[in-house]
Amino acid sequence: MKTTLGGDRLGSGNKQEVSMKTYSRSTHDLSYTWRSSMAAGTLVPFMNVPALPGDSFDINLNAEVLTVPTVGPLFGSYKVQLDVFQVPIRLYNARLHMNELGIGLEMSKVKLPTVRVTGKKYGEWQTYLDDNFQIAPDSLIKYLGISGLGMPTLGGGANLERFFNGVPFLAYWDIYKNYYANKQEEEGVVVHHSPSSSRYYPTAALLYPIVGFGVPINILGSANVAAINWATLGVVHIVYGQGVPEVNPDTVEVNANGASNAGNLWDRFEWDKEKGILKCYDPQNTTGNSNLYVSDETNNAGAEPIYPMYSA
Repeated sequence: MKTTLGGDRLGSGNKQEVSMKTYSRSTHDLSYTWRSSMAAGTLVPFMNVPALPGDSFDINLNAEVLTVPTVGPLFGSYKVQLDVFQVPIRLYNARLHMNELGIGLEMSKVKLPTVRVTGKKYGEWQTYLDDNFQIAPDSLIKYLGISGLGMPTLGGGANLERFFNGVPFLAYWDIYKNYYANKQEEEGVVVHHSPSSSRYYPTAALLYPIVGFGVPINILGSANVAAINWATLGVVHIVYGQGVPEVNPDTVEVNANGASNAGNLWDRFEWDKEKGILKCYDPQNTTGNSNLYVSDETNNAGAEPIYPMYSA
């Protein structure tokens, strides 16, 4: 790195350039393969890479499109367009784009925009980690490089909250508005899914006296109460059916001598994705007797599914 002694002011007299030791740039290969099952006509970001002053990138793009069989014939041509934009961070902070003097010495006062992301916590009842548990794989936030919110300590509510750099989100909408939007229509469309109102109810609740063996006992509804001993209780299968997303045990209403939920009564759960069955193992209470039944739709608020989701 070279610097000029005497300054760069016009008419400041003779100048002398000196070379100063600096850290060299790395030459890592940042190439990668990006895959998506996007629909035709959508605007999806495929690269979000931060760059520092002095960085240089050789960007070479190659694309391969594989189309699935269509219900009807596809007429005309099919176009895939890949565009790369450089977005200076200073555009989104007034203190940076106003050329304020000495701002480099007070960077702690420069507040960059952030986006608040909320998602489901991994509960005490979960024994595995699903890659798409917190962030949907087809959401904008995933395309911009945020794949999850992490594993927090237990407690503190049902949702997890984290803040991320908001510049890529602002840049995405600016790019859409300035380079892709049809301003004559005066409206744009964002594809979004909100599962907040979805509720599911069990179609059966089967109590197996011995894990993996025995004739199951139906314990769905207040008319099918089973007298059980927690020390010898087998496994309980709460059936929802095919096509139902994974159900949160903390929202499954179960009555055991009083209203409760599955998350408070068992320690270990397994979700059968193919059949839509919540399997309950290892009761938390290992002593005493109870009259046990799983609430049905008539007296059940409905179990909340676990959706990969985010809110900003």
